[in-house]
Amino acid sequence: SGTYKYSKIVQLTGKIFTDKFSIVNNPADGNVKIKVLQNSHVNENVMFTVYDAAGRLMLQNAQKITGQVIELETSKLAKGTYIIKISTGNQMLQSLKCIIK
Repeated sequence: SGTYKYSKIVQLTGKIFTDKFSIVNNPADGNVKIKVLQNSHVNENVMFTVYDAAGRLMLQNAQKITGQVIELETSKLAKGTYIIKISTGNQMLQSLKCIIK
């Protein structure tokens, strides 16, 4: 028809998610080491949930952040690609992709 219409512009507000964690040894041979980044300001119990590529829950581990590096016991997982979801309480902090070799 050759006509067009502009939509209303709205401002979105909310939390800006920044990386709080990174994997030190990716791909991992044995346990996965996760570094707590300096700007994370996370000082409470954190839940690490590991899923395989098909979305199946493989591991769940709650840890108190006490240092710069957290080690997850993943040596018993099969070789492959995994997603590590990191959360505290009801808040999702970050997802990381990890390769176990």
